[in-house]
Amino acid sequence: METNTFQPILIAPQTAVLLVFVSVGRPGRGTVEPLLQTVRAQVGGSLRILTIDEAGHPEVIRSFSVTKLPTFVLVQQGSEIWRYEGLPVGAELVPAL
Repeated sequence: METNTFQPILIAPQTAVLLVFVSVGRPGRGTVEPLLQTVRAQVGGSLRILTIDEAGHPEVIRSFSVTKLPTFVLVQQGSEIWRYEGLPVGAELVPAL
């Protein structure tokens, strides 16, 4: 019998993590993914990006006190170091990170 075991996401402690809180059913979700592709291309492996959907993980949304979607939260070594609520205009996301 096969059992599913929990597999944690292993991230080096010095790596910053950008948490992107979104909702699949809300407008703007389609514009977040192209923005994240741009960020990935510009920052490479120095930043881990995790997309967290409101429907799939409401407890995580609540734990970060997210009130507006999308919300971008930069975390490093367990501490929030930056937050942006709403959809960034143009290329302002990468310089802020």
